[in-house]
Amino acid sequence: MGGAAIAVTRAPPRDQITACTQGVKPAMQTYIVADRSDRWTDNQTSLLRAALAGIARNAAVDERLTLVPFDGFADRPPVPLFDKCKSAETVTGFAMLFSTPARVEKAHQENFVKPLEATLAAITKPSQAKETHLAAFLANLAGAIQYEQRATKTRIVLLSDLAENTPELSVYAKARGQFTPEVFTKYFQETVRDRLSGITLEILRLPPPGHSSDLEKRIIAAWKTALTSAGVEFSIRDF
Repeated sequence: MGGAAIAVTRAPPRDQITACTQGVKPAMQTYIVADRSDRWTDNQTSLLRAALAGIARNAAVDERLTLVPFDGFADRPPVPLFDKCKSAETVTGFAMLFSTPARVEKAHQENFVKPLEATLAAITKPSQAKETHLAAFLANLAGAIQYEQRATKTRIVLLSDLAENTPELSVYAKARGQFTPEVFTKYFQETVRDRLSGITLEILRLPPPGHSSDLEKRIIAAWKTALTSAGVEFSIRDF
């Protein structure tokens, strides 16, 4: 009589730092960029943290989440404060004796949830910046994404008031004609080029207190025109 064979399924090996499956590209990588050069109200800060936590909570298993702060400048490489895959083991057979649901949940809390919560406190801390080189920062980040190609699909979630403010172009220029959809489109195309190709851009706009409705309309119109002209897949909604 033949003996019965019992199969034991082992979880695939994961990177100790990122918790991503080794040798496999995640189906999706989400870069969350928080524009810390904005002047958020206390209420906006609370809503911002809740929104970031919601994005992480709704992420798919094995989706890679990367949180990147933007402090107004683009002369330094984007350095993430958090970069991990949302992992969850699936085990069967005798492996369940050693990896119970309670242990899997505990590992998830220790390796993903708690580090994320600590990051939210840091990434939503505002910084002071006289200039805001947002287009150039997006160009640098998108260029790094294209070079690394760490996931099958990539999206950038940008939380910002979209107030470009550089020596070359500023939404605060006294002459209204210095910031128009046509002018910003040319500036955007020269700065970003085609680096956002294949990357989905989701913008959650945090309107700052004190901006006139006319300025807000011009900012939104300029970004929509520039992104459309560049062929970027994007969405913009107020947060």
